[in-house]
Amino acid sequence: MGIIQTSEKLIRSKFPTLDVYQNKKLSHFESDLFINDDIVYKIFNQSYRLYRQSYLWILDNKKYPNCLNIENQLYQGDKLIGCTTEYQPSFKSMAEVLKSRKFDYYEAKQLLDIIINNINILASDKLIYIDSTIYNIGFNNDKLIMLDIDGVDYITNKVDYVNYLNAAYLNAYYVYFTLILEENLVEIIPSDFYDNVLNIKKFKTKLDLIRTIVNSMNKNIYDEINFKYNNYKKNKLIR
Repeated sequence: MGIIQTSEKLIRSKFPTLDVYQNKKLSHFESDLFINDDIVYKIFNQSYRLYRQSYLWILDNKKYPNCLNIENQLYQGDKLIGCTTEYQPSFKSMAEVLKSRKFDYYEAKQLLDIIINNINILASDKLIYIDSTIYNIGFNNDKLIMLDIDGVDYITNKVDYVNYLNAAYLNAYYVYFTLILEENLVEIIPSDFYDNVLNIKKFKTKLDLIRTIVNSMNKNIYDEINFKYNNYKKNKLIR
């Protein structure tokens, strides 16, 4: 762990992209991914570099459980340009896994507990992992792994901290519901699902009520949610 001095031009010209290497889309608007000697080089797009420079040193100095941790920061002179991570060829996102297997609400709750625990550990360093989705959380040899921890929000303001952390929890619970409903809920934004399927519209009590539903989950509750979800989806398509 530490800082590697390098050249963005060298990485882009000499190393293959991870997209080509694995023959699937992996890079996104925040960064481009390259690979060399089983090391992934993540080059941040320009607009994200200065902000990430303010907190990446925290991630570089720690190893978080069930996360694809940062191995080194990449600098060109005095400017951060990216980071490196371990290459995990066996990793499959939850979205990929959902195509071939199902999760019952007990299994999904176990996974949710790991995600929430990781969110809390990161939050203890004022780093909020707000972007829990079935695309950046998955499995490497059956172990749950959360990707893109370099994209956390670094929050030092107390009011913002609480709001961001609550949003992180809501997104994590949405992953849980995606798993048990065996559907790609990405087509429905979380607020619509919580408001119209779970019928939870008061923001101040929303998180507590969702937590209660998840902790009390049984076949009757699941069947009711599944029925409401299918009705909402059908009505949404008709409109």
